[in-house]
Amino acid sequence: DEPVGNMVIDIGGGTSETAVISLGGVVALEAVRVGSFDIDAAIQSYVRREHGIAIGERTAEEIKVAIGSADPTPDETNAEVRGRDLMTGLPKTVILSPEEIRFAIDDVVSSIVASVVRCLAKAPPELAQDFLIRGMYLVGGGGLLRGLAQRIERETEVPVRMSPMPLEAVVLGAGHCIEHYDALKSMFMTDEPDWEQSEVDVRYEVGDDHVGVITLNRPSVRNALTHAMYGRLQHLVLDAPASGARCLLITGSDPAFCSGDDVRTVMGGGKEGQAPAIAATGYAPRITPAADALLHTDIPVVAAVNGAAVGWGMELAMMADIRVASEKAKFGELFVLRGLVSDVAGLGRLAQLVGREKAAELLFTGDVIDAAEAHRIGLVSRVVPHDDLVPTAHALAARIAANPPLAVQQLKAGLRRALDPDWAALGSWVSSTLGQLFTTADHREGVTAFLEKRPPVFHGR
Repeated sequence: DEPVGNMVIDIGGGTSETAVISLGGVVALEAVRVGSFDIDAAIQSYVRREHGIAIGERTAEEIKVAIGSADPTPDETNAEVRGRDLMTGLPKTVILSPEEIRFAIDDVVSSIVASVVRCLAKAPPELAQDFLIRGMYLVGGGGLLRGLAQRIERETEVPVRMSPMPLEAVVLGAGHCIEHYDALKSMFMTDEPDWEQSEVDVRYEVGDDHVGVITLNRPSVRNALTHAMYGRLQHLVLDAPASGARCLLITGSDPAFCSGDDVRTVMGGGKEGQAPAIAATGYAPRITPAADALLHTDIPVVAAVNGAAVGWGMELAMMADIRVASEKAKFGELFVLRGLVSDVAGLGRLAQLVGREKAAELLFTGDVIDAAEAHRIGLVSRVVPHDDLVPTAHALAARIAANPPLAVQQLKAGLRRALDPDWAALGSWVSSTLGQLFTTADHREGVTAFLEKRPPVFHGR
């Protein structure tokens, strides 16, 4: 309750939050949907891309603990890492250096540091002196990354102090909040993603045929995606090999495949002053993590498109290797109607499937096409009666899963090498561009018009 400013940086598994607290309230808050899990995923992706071996999450975490750092540190040594050779399928050993790991995780670390800088910029000037004297407090398991405190201090010129109990700090703080609930209840946030609910909203099961079935399950809102659903989709794809899946089948609970982002939660409802959630939390210049997982997995993906696949729903369908459509399916790149650009699949894969001119038409107009037109232009491989969709797609996935998995994985890797763009670079451009467009009046008008069910009026600002 004192009239002084305290700044806390909490680096968790999936979220990094920075808050300025004064007089018993939160004065400024910044968060990014990245954390130590994303550092592990970045290490996995780097080792796969640069050294041609696959490693698990546990191995990535061990590398992070052994040689990971956000800034150069004294007495650095290399580490020997064992994984599965992507070419031969046999065990392979490589030597990794701390410099390599710093490079691999730099996008994630930079995103965390940038959120700290933004939080400092939001804080009232009269509290700046408090930060210079008292410093910022670093908590959470992710805060144990070597050199992170040094990196934040170097880029902010504000002292950073590590909590004496970084792993327990959040739990101890939660206990303190319970003991003093009445005094602190104004600080509590109620709009965090519901991760338990995401397990209901995105179902997953693997059968004896090694087909992993991912079902988007919010039929009342046409399977619109929340932040938590994006996170679960990413981790299901990354964890698919460990679950025994050799082929993934993605579909939606009727009546839709996926209607894209939940406009009210992901895009902020279009209200001025209420930044879209993805922009308000520091939209880092990197490919969407769920898209990254889908576009780089070596497991084939079949999409069973049972209804509307619009916005990111169409992106999701295009990230599959094969699309089977119900006669009720519809497709639309609606981003332009919300004042936005598409994600990477709309730019990097749509033209491959339908040709540049048709891709440009769909992207620039936001037109929605039916299943027959999608089949005619080559967007889907076949159209089947609605009741036959999932059995047909599942039978196809099972045939793929029954083939030699190493050969299938290498065929997919070969297609990626021959046809795909640099998804990371394209994703960085998309996310930076979205970060700008999310703040425009045209975007707010597009979302508001959608919610009010009226034609939008755009003014180019």
